[in-house]
Amino acid sequence: MSEFYGVFSNYEIEDVYKFIGTERVENRLKELELLPTMGTTLNDFVSKDIKYLGVGLINIFNMILDYFPDDTELAIFLYNKSKHYNESNYFSSQKQKKDRIEYIEMMNRMILRGEDVDYYQAKLNSPFWLEIHFFYMTLMKLFVKKQSDTKIDEVVRGMSNNYINNFESISKLVLMDFGQKLANGFISFASSYFDEEDELIITLIELNNKHSEIWLSH
Repeated sequence: MSEFYGVFSNYEIEDVYKFIGTERVENRLKELELLPTMGTTLNDFVSKDIKYLGVGLINIFNMILDYFPDDTELAIFLYNKSKHYNESNYFSSQKQKKDRIEYIEMMNRMILRGEDVDYYQAKLNSPFWLEIHFFYMTLMKLFVKKQSDTKIDEVVRGMSNNYINNFESISKLVLMDFGQKLANGFISFASSYFDEEDELIITLIELNNKHSEIWLSH
């Protein structure tokens, strides 16, 4: 029987655990031992059989970055891994398909109750672009602190181009999920990364302001 790595195994990403390595995990556990937590502890994350119904793999990547917030190499590894997914293959494994069906059935039961119908109907959508938005925001926040690295610049530009190319899908899902205008955190961090004359930030801000029914102006 193969070893069990908690949420890493539940989401079939043992390779991410192995990339981090047991030593780094154990060192981080010691660092976090006396710190308060508002959610799942790293110890629970790597050891317990926890399922997060309603979310996909990109959200798990974001949680991992919360435990290792300054690990640039891990951030780049997760970013490259995220590129293998899209809206159509996001719940591709049999296990994730089963969990997704279970979640949709639960949302449909809530809709039938007749309360907060719009909220639960929004949850029937694939969370892929919503999770990409917050994952990219987390990455950009980290990369702003490390922006002198050439390898990071390549990742940031690829990430920003992908965000631009899918801006409509991201914006639509954000509006459906939150139901109100938000400040675009990804663009806020990107504004701190790019020179103001860089075409990427110019395009991002133009797209943001074009969709003023969804995003607060920049």
